[in-house]
Order: sequence, then structure tokens, then C-alpha cells
Amino acid sequence: MRNLILILLLATTNLFAQKWTFEKSKNYKIAQAVNLTNEVRNQAMLQPITLSKRLSNLASSRLDSVRTNGNYTASLDETGEIYFYTQKPFENHYYNAVIGLIIPGENNFTYDQITCADCKEVGFASKTISGTVWTMIVFDTLY
Repeated sequence: MRNLILILLLATTNLFAQKWTFEKSKNYKIAQAVNLTNEVRNQAMLQPITLSKRLSNLASSRLDSVRTNGNYTASLDETGEIYFYTQKPFENHYYNAVIGLIIPGENNFTYDQITCADCKEVGFASKTISGTVWTMIVFDTLY
């Protein structure tokens, strides 16, 4: 009986440690993306932005909507949202999304959103949908 309890305890501890390592890794990757966002904002002489759990949950729910609807539909609220999708196997999709969204292209609205002077908070979420990794970034204000 003692051996069974010990085995169950070790198995539970191992599962908890694996989940903690995953969460730590995910949080570290998001922190890298927030730091890069703040470096871009610093270059634009703007105040740093902070990570918001509420906006991260909102970003996650918007990606659930992409999964359900099969495509992206812009929200109609006051938040600013930008997204990046790829099939490339990046180590940190949050960080690479920020890089992809600050590079000037035909339209600079993604850079304008990242450098929004009124923005104070940001949320990140990333999900694989039909083999494509989508990363959603939601800001508290539309630029």
C-alpha cells in the first residue's frame, strides 16, 4: 500500500512539474514578445506597455472564433488587434509575430498599432488551427 501511494505521489508530482515547465516556457516566450514590443515603442519614444491577462484571454477567444468560423473577422470593439499566421516552425511564435508585424509593407497599420501612443496594455495568444499557427495580439486601444 505504501508503495502504491508513493508511486501515485511521484506520478502526480511529475505531471505537475511538466505543466509548470510548459507554463514557465510559455510565459517566458510571451515576456520576450512584450520586451520586443517595448523596444519598438522605446524607439518611437513611447511609454512601455504591460501584459494584460484580460486581453490575453480576449486574444485567445478571438482565435477560437477563427477556428470556429474558418477565417478572421475583425472585432467591432475599442481594442486594437493584429494577427500573424505561419506554417513555419518557429521556436517563439509570439516573438516572431511581433517581428513580422513591425516590418513595413504595403500598409503600416500593424506598426501603427504597436506604436499606438494611447495603448497601455497588450495581450497575446497563439493557437494552431488547421496546421497553421495563428498569433493574435490585442491592445487596449485601437490606434
